[in-house]
Amino acid sequence: TGDDARVVKAVADQLTVYATVDPYHPRHGVTDGFYADGSFIQHDSVAYTGSYGKVLLTRAVQTIKILEGTDYISTGTGGGTGTGSGTGSGSGTGDLVAVVRGWVADGFAPLIFEGWMMEIVKGRGVSRTATGYTDVAVVVEAVVDLSGHSTGADATALQAYVKFVRRTSKAALDPAVFVSPVSVARYADILADTSVPAADLGDAESHTAFNAMDKTVHRRPGYAFALARSSDRISKYEYMSGENLMPWFQGDGAHYLYLAGQDQTRSFGIDYYTTVSPYRLAGVTAPVETRRTIPELYGTAWYDNPERGFTSSSESQNTYVYFPRGTNSLSGGARLGAYGAVGLVLGDDVAYAAKQAGELPDDFVVHRNASATKSWFMLDDEIVVLAAGVGDAAGRAVTTTLDSRIAAASDAVTVTGRLRDGAKWPGVGGEGAGGGGTAPGPVAWLRYADAGQGIAVGYVFLDGGADSRPTVALDTVTRSRRVVRTSNPDTPVTKRVFSLSVDQPAGARPLSMAHALVPNATERQLKAYGAGHGGGAGRGPLAVVANTTPVQAVEHRGLSLLAANTFTPGTHRAGRLSIDGAASVLLRTSHDGTVSVAVCDPTMARNTVSVTVRGRRLRAVSSDDGVRVREVPGGTRIDVDTHQAHGRSLTARLR
Repeated sequence: TGDDARVVKAVADQLTVYATVDPYHPRHGVTDGFYADGSFIQHDSVAYTGSYGKVLLTRAVQTIKILEGTDYISTGTGGGTGTGSGTGSGSGTGDLVAVVRGWVADGFAPLIFEGWMMEIVKGRGVSRTATGYTDVAVVVEAVVDLSGHSTGADATALQAYVKFVRRTSKAALDPAVFVSPVSVARYADILADTSVPAADLGDAESHTAFNAMDKTVHRRPGYAFALARSSDRISKYEYMSGENLMPWFQGDGAHYLYLAGQDQTRSFGIDYYTTVSPYRLAGVTAPVETRRTIPELYGTAWYDNPERGFTSSSESQNTYVYFPRGTNSLSGGARLGAYGAVGLVLGDDVAYAAKQAGELPDDFVVHRNASATKSWFMLDDEIVVLAAGVGDAAGRAVTTTLDSRIAAASDAVTVTGRLRDGAKWPGVGGEGAGGGGTAPGPVAWLRYADAGQGIAVGYVFLDGGADSRPTVALDTVTRSRRVVRTSNPDTPVTKRVFSLSVDQPAGARPLSMAHALVPNATERQLKAYGAGHGGGAGRGPLAVVANTTPVQAVEHRGLSLLAANTFTPGTHRAGRLSIDGAASVLLRTSHDGTVSVAVCDPTMARNTVSVTVRGRRLRAVSSDDGVRVREVPGGTRIDVDTHQAHGRSLTARLR
């Protein structure tokens, strides 16, 4: 057009998306985009890396391609920094490439497991039939193109990642879905280049705390564990346009355990949401009640009441129907190297709170949540889950689902175990085994095995509490994919559905529970946790240090690791730790006696968190900015400046 001023303005505006979002000083009030910890948020509060995030990635790479070699690029202010390789001042295409490389390394790669995009960041897209492996093809094309705009080690790392995804994916990565023929050719060249090894962008052992979007990913060789949380900052779920019709508990601690070498379409994706009850998603505590979908409630895909501000695209619709946030403030956790701790206090959504306050129309339907305080401690061979105060103030029955998995109807699925008195329990699924029900006595461990997929998961019951008498179910379920999305084909799906739960009757007192998920477990491995020895006492490596609503903590003796979450004001004791107020803390002692400590504010509202390590006085070897260490009577006090840290962990090494 020859209108340089217009082009300069357009480019400058577009480049604002490259800026890392500062939640405390948002530019133009915009909170959508990538955050310092790799989180990506859309619609102000939806974790959305796997849908809108991948679209932005594609558009950003296209921008780099279009602007390369022009003078317009120097007019922008790309701004911001990534958390790993992604840094850039925004003065040229090189800076933009660096920023987008940071998105890939820190925002996308942790969420892709063997070519599968994890469910926790796809919003309403989880209900679509073409997700998972298909999502990742879009990311791979962007990485292919990005490698062409990179040089040296950066280009090699991106090319190696393309090869890694292709090699580990259980679905053929078809470049026919690529947008550009140039990308197809470049992809073929990368695969043919024998000088480039296949390599992930991250470590095989890693822990990623996406606290800005209330999500956590924990990876080890052999598995990946993904956890979805919510708060008054982040939406519980996204429902919209008749998609994701039954999302109610997807942000209430729902987890996804992906096992290596597995075709994930056989365990997750659309068929998981189709056949697993929305009230029994893995990891969820839910009241026993029947809820109706938005179309069932109102006859349309939204609540229509223009006089009260509810139209198909109004702010009220967004706030209370499409992607409601929670009312709880505590959701987050600390990371120490490749280990992590996460805490969550279940809360109602904003619609329920607004209805109780008389702010919503009488015919607007809301739901009250159950109550629980939960922690997840993510280690090497196990994920330890503690829950306290599990119940319902309204007196309803409550179900806590420790795990749910699906398998093909023809797969040979069995659940076996051992009781605490040493007796074998044949469980369900095998020849001569029962059809499910509550365990006949306190259980030491159970083992789920799917011979058809060659996978297994173990469950170790740690404290002899309510969850040591779980209910096991293995049912054949047939449902149409339309139950989760109105536009899905009316395709019936039949699966074996395994559910491990603790069921509380109406009016029951609140319970506490403690168990560990053990991916790829063998019977021999499960026996080593100390069957019949009081849940970790004696020869078992795990011990529950505390499990109450104020404090939850575990110790892993083999790792010399103590992990704790605290939830209330006051001083809390957890082993050798004394913690002031709500916090998440990891402490590990190395072989040379060095003590490493990581501290996080899971409320994102505290200015300072103080932790005392009792015992011999320690001195600081190194520490992050904002961490102060001093001697106090009986130990060493660590004061951590968490003001505007936005859930980031701060660490210190002591000796």
